[in-house]
Amino acid sequence: MTHRKTERMFKHIKLNATLLAAALLVGTACNKSQQVVEGDPGFIGNPAAAAPVGYAPAGQLTSTSLGTNGIIQKISYNSRQQPLVITHYAGNFLTDKDSVVYDASGKLLKVLNYTPDFLVNGKFELSGTTTFEWDSKGYISRKKVVSQEGGTLETDDRYTYDATGRLLYVTTKTDPRVTPGTIVTTYSYENKNIKKVTRTNGTEVIARLLVTGFDNRPTFITHPLLPYLLDGADNDVFSEHNAVETKNIVYIKINGKLDSTVTVTKNTFQYNAVNRPVKVSFKSTISSGGNPKPITSSGDLNYTYAK
Repeated sequence: MTHRKTERMFKHIKLNATLLAAALLVGTACNKSQQVVEGDPGFIGNPAAAAPVGYAPAGQLTSTSLGTNGIIQKISYNSRQQPLVITHYAGNFLTDKDSVVYDASGKLLKVLNYTPDFLVNGKFELSGTTTFEWDSKGYISRKKVVSQEGGTLETDDRYTYDATGRLLYVTTKTDPRVTPGTIVTTYSYENKNIKKVTRTNGTEVIARLLVTGFDNRPTFITHPLLPYLLDGADNDVFSEHNAVETKNIVYIKINGKLDSTVTVTKNTFQYNAVNRPVKVSFKSTISSGGNPKPITSSGDLNYTYAK
């Protein structure tokens, strides 16, 4: 079995294209409501044993969803108001669960990823482990994902910050059978918002993301650990405000010739009473040199918070 976080690696390069492809499949979005499940605060085992008490502190993010039958993440919290169990769905299909583990002082240690055993209803199997390291200033400095099958390394992210705690670089190594080499992601800022993202493979630029304008309202990230735990675009989860428009350029070589795919996305937000986004409607245009006719798409992302 391939650990699910192998697929997460590809979000670093082409998340916007993934969202658009999903939007083409799922069509108009709606907010999927399901009960959040919380395990015992000290629980580190099979998340199927978690008691369905639905605990989440007021104001904390409890779900993200894309499309009517799209990608869904459900978040529950422990008694310290830290993320505890993150459940992933594709439509109504439960794909996996992340059990978040802390030490006695509340420091994030690791995430145990479980996938369903399709032969035994309600049973889950450990499929991979993500471990975290911290630097002397209290920032996460490393995030390493290892598959349960064979103990093979899937991704190894190393984080570098500036003096104010803004993320500057992420150096990513992966299983060479999946993506050989090292990817370096560099972030440029406008105040506390990521204005530009550049990705290189050591020798050349492979992708760029440019942000045009912010809405000056807080993003859906309600806890400082969520950027390291959720699936999402890095410019969204590590910025203070929401991006109004983005231009994502991915460079590819076809038959030795350099080409690029350009995705321009415009976002329209709806907010709750405390100015958190509850819905973002996006309209995108994808174009490339090899395909002169642009592809257009639209869809919705939805966010819910505990009351």
